[in-house]
Amino acid sequence: MLAFTANGDEGWTPLMNPAGVHNLKFTDATVHNGKVVAVAGSGDIYSWDMEGAAAEPTLLPRVPEIHHVSHDLRRGFYLAASSAGQLQVVCMHGHGDVKDSRSRRIVFKDQWSFFARHVSLHELDAATGAWRRVRDLGGDRALFVGGNYPFYATVPPGGSNDLQADCVYIADLLVCDAAVFDLKLGDDYIYEFERRLSYPAMADSLQMPMWFQPTAYPIA
Repeated sequence: MLAFTANGDEGWTPLMNPAGVHNLKFTDATVHNGKVVAVAGSGDIYSWDMEGAAAEPTLLPRVPEIHHVSHDLRRGFYLAASSAGQLQVVCMHGHGDVKDSRSRRIVFKDQWSFFARHVSLHELDAATGAWRRVRDLGGDRALFVGGNYPFYATVPPGGSNDLQADCVYIADLLVCDAAVFDLKLGDDYIYEFERRLSYPAMADSLQMPMWFQPTAYPIA
């Protein structure tokens, strides 16, 4: 079950599950244009109007490339919004069926049950209702997703060793705390990640790496 709260609300508002759908598990959710949007483990994407939360959700058009991948691949999804405000979904593909051994983790998720080897980004055209594959981010932006609210960062010309344009940066994956996927490399490129970050108390199962943007507040 999903629920949301907003500024001024006295509590949480539960959202109705789609009728006739059983064993539904959502892998990510966000707010987009006044609607709560969530993606299920199947790749189906639902939206709820925040003003009419008691109504059943709307099933958005399916992303063809997501629903026609090989059945022996595991998948994980994240939602985002483009700089122009279009809904986006990040799809990770990989092999393996690994049980998360960190039994005391705060959040359990499908992204910790397989090795991510491929990533694709798809964007919904609100006018036509059709999805399109995104293969670059304009040459000057990078997308950051994970346990955080998704955001884009501007990349200076040439980038740097730690920040490159046209890439999706994903936090908290199996065998690595953070990974970068270059959208320009195409579907034939297979990623291999074998090293975790090193930081104090990294073995603590209650920690979950995520991205954030520092915010400067004026000092009174």
